[in-house]
Amino acid sequence: MLAVIICGVDIKAKDAILAIVKSDTDDNIEHLNCTTKRITLNDHEDVASLHAFMKAINAFANENRVEGFVIKTRQATGQLAAGGITFKIETLFQLSNVEVSFVSPPTLSAFQKKSNVATPPQSIKKFQADAYRAAAWKVAKI
Repeated sequence: MLAVIICGVDIKAKDAILAIVKSDTDDNIEHLNCTTKRITLNDHEDVASLHAFMKAINAFANENRVEGFVIKTRQATGQLAAGGITFKIETLFQLSNVEVSFVSPPTLSAFQKKSNVATPPQSIKKFQADAYRAAAWKVAKI
């Protein structure tokens, strides 16, 4: 496996919750603790706010040498469908300068049952657990 740095993203309301995982050439996975744990979209109707959010994504990726984002998908339709703002946030990640992939909640659940790396380390805050699992899933898949 090549050494790689992946950031998992769990989008909730107007927040993108982030967790970075690094792999090394020996297939070890390590959480990279950084000060930015979430990026918030302040006003989804304001163009300047959208630009600021995308600028924050790119700055975060550059500062942490992130080579890819993996986003935990949300339900698009039905009673428990995600809000429109979350899909704007998803799009801003897709328009960033970094490759983006997606993982579904059922896939993350199966990964958690099969893999010991899916269990978040103590350095992960509880609200970051799904973002961590998404990143670990992607790294394990590479």
